[in-house]
Amino acid sequence: MKKLRHKSFQPEEEYVYLTYSIKNDKREESRVLLENYRVLLQKALDYLWERIKVERREVKRVRKSSRRSR
Repeated sequence: MKKLRHKSFQPEEEYVYLTYSIKNDKREESRVLLENYRVLLQKALDYLWERIKVERREVKRVRKSSRRSR
């Protein structure tokens, strides 16, 4: 089973993102589409955030005595 705790925030793999531009003559429709997408994405993030449970655990620190022998 894959552990849910991340040891670091670095991705395990490297990704390459390819982008390109296209001519867009439907500016208003695109703006509405992007705004609706932003709202939907925010709702999804809010849904996930509400279900996150944060627990703090007290960590007991053990100190080793370091006495040098003479």
